[in-house]
Amino acid sequence: MPGQIFRSGTFSFIVKKILILRDSSHGFSEQQAKVQVEAMQDVVKSYDEATRKELATKGDIQDVRSELQEVRAELKAEIADAKHEILKWMVTAMLAQTAILIGLMAFLK
Repeated sequence: MPGQIFRSGTFSFIVKKILILRDSSHGFSEQQAKVQVEAMQDVVKSYDEATRKELATKGDIQDVRSELQEVRAELKAEIADAKHEILKWMVTAMLAQTAILIGLMAFLK
């Protein structure tokens, strides 16, 4: 059957449609059908290439997961440090407040 060299992969639907047009009363010759198929293949290939550049691969997703785990570990460390600092200043403030109250009570007696 003419056009079988084009019947593979992504473009089989294009080939079928163009061969139907050629075989029907639309007046497509075999050469015109092949030219149409080649033109559509170029369009679809360029679209596929552009789309693939924007899609993430499994490797890309794994890289992002690794980065997120690193960031998560860093954030946990920073949160622990912040908790330590807050507790240190709270204890210091409570001791200072207690000392001031004891001093005022001694002064007022």
